[in-house]
Amino acid sequence: MIMKVRFSAMADAIFYAACPSLLLFCILRYERVPVAASAAIAALVLLGIAAALYLILEHRKGNRLNSRREEEEMQALMLHFTLEQPARVREQLQHALQAAGKEAQEEGEGLRMDGKLYLPAFSLDPLSADSLAAHLRAYGQELALFCNTLSPQAETLCRRFSVTVMRGTEIYRLLKDTENIPAPLLCGELPTRSRRERLHIALSRKNARPFFISGFLLLIMSLFVLYPVYYLWTGGILLVLSVVIRIFGAKDKYYA
Repeated sequence: MIMKVRFSAMADAIFYAACPSLLLFCILRYERVPVAASAAIAALVLLGIAAALYLILEHRKGNRLNSRREEEEMQALMLHFTLEQPARVREQLQHALQAAGKEAQEEGEGLRMDGKLYLPAFSLDPLSADSLAAHLRAYGQELALFCNTLSPQAETLCRRFSVTVMRGTEIYRLLKDTENIPAPLLCGELPTRSRRERLHIALSRKNARPFFISGFLLLIMSLFVLYPVYYLWTGGILLVLSVVIRIFGAKDKYYA
């Protein structure tokens, strides 16, 4: 996956750097600069721009990839805690908390920590206010929760009764930092995108702008090169694709 990110960043950097470099080469030739000198200058500009763009694009693409993979891993962990036996969930959370230097002792259905009784309340849907109210009736002011997310009504109820909540993002970071993510996870295989999903991503409305810019630059370049047919056809096709994708493209539902 890292090599894929690097290759993608390299390909983008070379493409974007090639446009001004070719344009510069054509301008130099128009000014009657010798072919060798024009090519050398254009090549230096190409390498300089490509190197700078590669560093920028690799960092940005790598950050997006890491964020997406971490989000998928967190969702798999929350599903694991939802499906796992309650005793195993308490044990796994207790190990992670103790590894982080916190005192967490098992008590009944939860973990006693910082004067509160933390109950695991993982669910496929955001925890509802009705479920939270049932816990409040049973445990009162000492109640605290481990959960994935809360419904808006449950959030309001937590603020009103000062219920401490450790949410999915915080739990995931705790287990990841202490290297206590259970393995294997129940139904925890990270999803791989099908060809159809990858096609949806490629033809997403979000990509209309890159298609348009690429086509526009190729058409501009056709004004300066000796053999403009390739640039005219390719640029025209990319511009048409950008319009079609903008109108009929997918709505980014496969982006993490």
